[in-house]
Amino acid sequence: MSNKLNIGLFGYGCVGSGLFRILRQYDLPFAIKKIGVKNISKPRDIDAGWFTFNKEELLTDDSIQVIVELIDDADEAFYIVKQALLNGKHVVSANKKMIATNLSELIQLQQQTGKTLLYEGAVCGSIPALRILDQYYANEELSEVAGILNGTTNYILTQMADGDLDYQTALQLAADAGFAESNPVMDVESYDPSFKLQIILAHAFGIITQNEQIIRFGVKYITAADIQFAKQMGCKIKLIARVAKTKTELCVYVMPTFVDATNALFNINHENNALSIQPHFADKQFFSGKGAGSFPTASAVLSDLTAITQNQSYAYSKQNKELAPSFNSTGAIKVYVRTSLHLSALAHMQIEQQWHEGSTQFYIGNIPLNHAKQLTEIQNNGGFVAAFDAPPTIKLSTHFQKNDEVLFSIH
Repeated sequence: MSNKLNIGLFGYGCVGSGLFRILRQYDLPFAIKKIGVKNISKPRDIDAGWFTFNKEELLTDDSIQVIVELIDDADEAFYIVKQALLNGKHVVSANKKMIATNLSELIQLQQQTGKTLLYEGAVCGSIPALRILDQYYANEELSEVAGILNGTTNYILTQMADGDLDYQTALQLAADAGFAESNPVMDVESYDPSFKLQIILAHAFGIITQNEQIIRFGVKYITAADIQFAKQMGCKIKLIARVAKTKTELCVYVMPTFVDATNALFNINHENNALSIQPHFADKQFFSGKGAGSFPTASAVLSDLTAITQNQSYAYSKQNKELAPSFNSTGAIKVYVRTSLHLSALAHMQIEQQWHEGSTQFYIGNIPLNHAKQLTEIQNNGGFVAAFDAPPTIKLSTHFQKNDEVLFSIH
């Protein structure tokens, strides 16, 4: 035990329990000394002696060299991480909201204390996305980073498309599989991937930004009509997070997106994540792997622990190399809109095609990026908005069917 790195673990949920089982089963150079949890009455599958309900017991224990923070509460997580660094401990975290919201201060704390904070598990599950961006491409300019960053919504969309299921049934299957929380708002309204995209921005482009600057649409109101429309075009709908860079502009969004078979993301299904990176010299790179679940994320945490033993840390090498470009201020994006209401947000959309089925209206057209957020009015009223990865190929006057039932037709 004395030759092992002592860990104070906060959180014994999906990822925390996965890490505990890995470290108990395999002879690795890490040892969990104590587990900090909040709910004293919650039943757990290991001896109660492992747990403490006093966070200071872990934060002030000089024999603990590393704090692993795996809790849901972003504010509490920030307190834990900040105090751990100030108390001379290295930290590993998987809390994407906490990191994205406090990244500037967290970088300063690492510089101030000389201690390391790693958070690979916060972004792409088992894919070593941040290490690739921060180290491998530290000195190479990137033009685009895009991917599927949320395993829960990808699982839901796969079940709807492949299993012919409605949204609520697919969501329940995701919950039964342990991917969706009892309150799935972070996933299905795309907060989770937008926080992850913030972190990616810092490592890929050296930009620290506010979450409000990211265009964000979710899948909460997707229907069979949207799925069938995608199939008729030979597409799938994937929730894609993307940042694309020009000389003066960053286009940054998280949106359901129609992708066809020429896009590698087309074949990323179930709870898998994927990341596409477009470097200036190396040409496009593509990575995929499990993005949700106990062991895949615990694997990322384990990788961070190993990196700490090797004195590795994030370089943040692209920070302050250039002035931050403007966000989503020029250009346009092609979108698909389904709504039962004629809302003011449509006023800025250059409509190319439209049709209806009963009281439901369908639109395809371009909207300026600086007006795209206004389409959230449609989403907030039960409608659905999606982007196109490539221009849609639609034949007018075509009926779209599911078995013998006409779902809608273009007029």
